[in-house]
Amino acid sequence: AKAEFFSQRGKELEQHLVDFREELVIGSYVRSKVMPKIVVNQRDVERYYADNIEKYQQPDQRVVRLIRAAESSSVEEIERRLKKGEAFERIAADPTLNSYNPGNAGLFNSGDPVPGNKVIGIEPVNKALLTLKAGGYAGPINAGENRFYVQLVELTPGLQITLAEAQIQIEQILRSTQFEKHALNFRIDLLKRG
Repeated sequence: AKAEFFSQRGKELEQHLVDFREELVIGSYVRSKVMPKIVVNQRDVERYYADNIEKYQQPDQRVVRLIRAAESSSVEEIERRLKKGEAFERIAADPTLNSYNPGNAGLFNSGDPVPGNKVIGIEPVNKALLTLKAGGYAGPINAGENRFYVQLVELTPGLQITLAEAQIQIEQILRSTQFEKHALNFRIDLLKRG
């Protein structure tokens, strides 16, 4: 066992235990000198939260498919095919029915998720979209002279962590950061005095 330990660590077990004890003693000494210097107040926590808000507040993201009826007569055909149970994606890929990105089966934003609640710039379409569950669709939606159908392909809920929920985690981050800074300064000062 000793030979195996030596081949793995490059030192004897007894020497390893001596080194380990020294690390514990030195670590305890450094903590006793550094910990009293660590101060995290509420203002620090609030500032960290505000500076890193994107970690704690992320909006919902939606993948959307859109059909803009190619002609007014297309609406009836779209309705008929949807009622038959045909996939929204297939209808959106039909250029005779859909004049919005049929080559990509009507995917909005090239299929990339769109963050926030302002997904589509056409207000009635956006309003209908926000009421949908994943896989659901709405339409026909009148917007000027155009008739739209919209499908919510995927919804990724956003992250909404309040300051109160993040408080303990932020305090730990700030304490750890201060500890590292003060411990480094303490060791540098010890070396100078040594």
